Amino acid sequence: MKSENCPKPGKLVYPGKNAENEIQAALPELIREAYGEDPRYKEWEVKRIISLKDPKSSPYSNIAIHQCGKRTANRSFLVELFFPQFLPSASLSQGQIFVAKTKDGWTVWFRYH
Repeated sequence: MKSENCPKPGKLVYPGKNAENEIQAALPELIREAYGEDPRYKEWEVKRIISLKDPKSSPYSNIAIHQCGKRTANRSFLVELFFPQFLPSASLSQGQIFVAKTKDGWTVWFRYH
């Protein structure tokens, strides 16, 4: 099943070397975009940010390719999050979002968990 939120190829911007810092700065809005207004999502920690172009991102890069194609995957990042307000649930306290930079800024195009 393809993501309905794939960024339009013409709107994608190649992420620069400051991409991780830009994502960190955009996270409050990206988390709200992906998870809504539940107050338990207001406290979070970033576990890692990894380029989906990086071979170490597998299997997430394959998920991104399947969802939106190779071009989008190669310009996207996986952000792994931890939401302590959902403890003791190991599942609910974890989050993974796929983000890409577009001409309009950073956007979440897929919420994996």
